[in-house]
Amino acid sequence: MQANTSDQIKGLTPAPPSPPPPAPLIIGLYGVSGSGKTFIMKKLEQELGEMRLAFFEGSEVIASVTTGGLDAFKKLDEAGKAEYRKRAILKIKSICIETSKVGIVTGHLTFWDDERCDHPMKVYTQEDLNTFTHILRRTNVSSSHLSRWQGYELTELRHLCAENNILFAGLYPNLRYKLSTVIRDIERHNLEYNLTVAKRRLDEILINHGDDLQTVVFLDADKTLAEEDTSATFWRMVQDVEGVQNPLGAFFSSPIGYSYTAFRQAMLFYEDVVPDKDFLSICERIAELTQLYPQISVLLQKAARRKHVCPVIVTCGLRLVWEKAIERAGFADVVKVIGGGRIEDGLVMTPEASARKLEHYVKQMAEGGPISEYSNRTKVQNDLRSVYKLIRRQHRLSKSSQLQFNALYKEVIRALSMHENQIMPQENGSGKKTGRNGVKRNGSPRAGKVETIPFLHLKKKSEHGWDYNKKLTGVYLDVLESAARSGL
Repeated sequence: MQANTSDQIKGLTPAPPSPPPPAPLIIGLYGVSGSGKTFIMKKLEQELGEMRLAFFEGSEVIASVTTGGLDAFKKLDEAGKAEYRKRAILKIKSICIETSKVGIVTGHLTFWDDERCDHPMKVYTQEDLNTFTHILRRTNVSSSHLSRWQGYELTELRHLCAENNILFAGLYPNLRYKLSTVIRDIERHNLEYNLTVAKRRLDEILINHGDDLQTVVFLDADKTLAEEDTSATFWRMVQDVEGVQNPLGAFFSSPIGYSYTAFRQAMLFYEDVVPDKDFLSICERIAELTQLYPQISVLLQKAARRKHVCPVIVTCGLRLVWEKAIERAGFADVVKVIGGGRIEDGLVMTPEASARKLEHYVKQMAEGGPISEYSNRTKVQNDLRSVYKLIRRQHRLSKSSQLQFNALYKEVIRALSMHENQIMPQENGSGKKTGRNGVKRNGSPRAGKVETIPFLHLKKKSEHGWDYNKKLTGVYLDVLESAARSGL
């Protein structure tokens, strides 16, 4: 009996290991000694509360993990101090995982107690770099020594953050008045949220365009609509006024590449370098310099005359610049822009987001919906009207008219045999939409024959004219959806 039990146990498939908990969001508040980090953290604690945030004074956490507290810690050699700094950041990480809160931690990158030294002493650990997801740096101290210290830390932090996939921004002077907004944005924003916002923006544009919509034309912006590289122009203008060089080229060529994190960092660069008022002014000046290519202007003029066409600019650059440029060109009512550049935009336009947006559009066009269904209803009404007219003069019908009558009669009978909700849009919006093959979007088959035609479909010529071809449309939409998913 024992042998059998042992054999049964050996035959059991071991349970898969539980996935590790997701890494928490932990924000470092950095700055040189005396720069006001603790003051900022206390202010955030008052404004944002502790329901979703956990606040840590770095030195207090170090004291809590060191036998003898902070006094004992100060007497250790550098190797000993590094060990307890590591324990402190791991404790903070553990608390954030257990409580599912975003951590905000005051900390130091360096100390520079001896002004005779050429550079400050580094006090961060690799565990710090592995743990922090964002670093916000406090500046604005005046003495020459502290200014040198700040300059060293700024250069070092930018390098370390880029190498370790940490988002970085300076708090002074432009983000100090919207720090709570920055924290809230960090708390909720991730790749999934970004894609959701992008899809919602596209849906809003398509819905607001009206019932005549049949075609959406997606357009890139910089170097496609105009010769101007608006992002490069922005940083040239900033350099002329502030002396700040364009950080984007070096950043995108780093290991972080053109990722979601990279575009989020670019947004923080824009927030960091100028306040909202100056940002608006610079964007307006760039828009004045941005002249659309003549061919693009002609294309948009043609689109403006066709209510069924909706041009949408999808840009990884600055949304506000292109909205202003399109407005100056006279196409504000025709062309819509999806892009980012500031926290208030709610998203960053990455190559993946652009691909998902096209994929989302293709799926919508493949589903069919109220536009197709309403046109079916109209067709039934028109067919009935024609049949009625033919019946009234049936005694003098020619052979061709009799054939026309029979065809119309069959169409009407077919339509009348369908359920009403198959040829009429749901008035209250509660009805389930159907997919390409007449299946509800929740997966349940629908009774009766469904006549919803995809908005985006192919027709094949027959003896009666051009008719919707289900097979060709299916192949076409499958290929288009696959290409959109791949970002082609």
